[in-house]
Amino acid sequence: MSRLGIVTGLIVEADCTAKAATGMPKDARPLLFAAGGDGERARLGAQGLIDAGATGLLSFGLAGGLSPGLGPGAVVVAETVETPDGERIDTDPDWRRRFEDLARHRIALDHGAIAGVDQPVTSPADKARLHYKTGALIADMESHGVAAVARDAGLPFLALRVVADPATRAVPEAALAGLGPDGRRRPMRVLMGLVMRPGQLGACLSLARDSAAAMAQLRLLAALGPPLFAFP
Repeated sequence: MSRLGIVTGLIVEADCTAKAATGMPKDARPLLFAAGGDGERARLGAQGLIDAGATGLLSFGLAGGLSPGLGPGAVVVAETVETPDGERIDTDPDWRRRFEDLARHRIALDHGAIAGVDQPVTSPADKARLHYKTGALIADMESHGVAAVARDAGLPFLALRVVADPATRAVPEAALAGLGPDGRRRPMRVLMGLVMRPGQLGACLSLARDSAAAMAQLRLLAALGPPLFAFP
């Protein structure tokens, strides 16, 4: 039996898919893992999902925008993922086309590459450089680990990501403390960071608005249900 394994960065991202899958039989619901923005942890988690019975892997969640044309909430269907060392791993073309055929009339989709990174890309200048270097539309810290595991296991792989911080948005240092290594949000860490750096409050509020728009779109994406969970 086919069973999907989903790797996210945040637990709240995984919760989107868990809620959408509540009507499915228990043994058919996706297996979930939150990697906490760590490529190596994403790789280990993806392998754990395969060991638990996953026969296809999906990288799902938020991402940083690299292309200036993508605003908060833009949904990117990855055609390929570039690892930090420059290797390109293609997503499964049949799965990708099947998802696009089922979803395109219900939600706007963009198509392109994801740049896998080991550290957050926080400044507009760094985002522009990475976009120029790779041609990628977005960047995240989990997809490359998941892609490598799927390739090595010979399993289908897809990545669906929603832009949280667009290319022109700087990510303040205080906000980075809000992601725990287990994928949990740490709002008190953000508040402590703002106490130390009160000048970052405006940037954090702007980022929070962008992220809220992205999460709303992510929930809509998860609510697609069968188009999201079905794979070859």
